[in-house]
Amino acid sequence: TWEQVRAWASSAAPGKPMLVTEAGAGGLFGFTGSVEQKWTEEYQALLLRQHLEAVLSNPGIAGISLWQFADIPIDRTVSDERHRPRSLNNKGVFSLYREPKLAAHVVAKYMLNQLGSRASQMEASTVQ
Repeated sequence: TWEQVRAWASSAAPGKPMLVTEAGAGGLFGFTGSVEQKWTEEYQALLLRQHLEAVLSNPGIAGISLWQFADIPIDRTVSDERHRPRSLNNKGVFSLYREPKLAAHVVAKYMLNQLGSRASQMEASTVQ
């Protein structure tokens, strides 16, 4: 879990902030189905939401960076269609042509909710 990683990082580098720099899952643009089926947009969105919730609710973790903004072509001399459907690294929250996947909407909604709740907390603390 991210808490286990945070605990390890805290013991390895006490007093240093931890930033999760690679979080995400693959999702094929337009491929919908069960959250249990690898490569569906639903699977990708669920996994990203779980990463965001776990990381951003942990006061010992300073923040998170998604693995990839948008899908990109792969180097076919390194990988192939069996490992990278459509010959893409499909871990972006936007498609190769910058169309939002379900995960992009989940990330945006989650982050806007986080910003709204933090703004309310800040406002409440200045009123007191």
